[in-house]
Amino acid sequence: MADVYKIIYQTTRAMKPDSVTQSACGTTPNLAWLGSVDQAVTADPVGAVQGASPHQVVQGLLWPEAAV
Repeated sequence: MADVYKIIYQTTRAMKPDSVTQSACGTTPNLAWLGSVDQAVTADPVGAVQGASPHQVVQGLLWPEAAV
């Protein structure tokens, strides 16, 4: 999966340098491919707690200003 994200990221950047590559909704965040996306999608939350927790985890894995 990491190779797939890397190829997609590199291809879209080559075609359009200001593009945004987003992970697929429902894909479990993984350090192997988080470097190959600009915007990580955490889930479809039911409430504030479900939305905040994955968001905070992914931002902690990436960087505080990460688009999640």
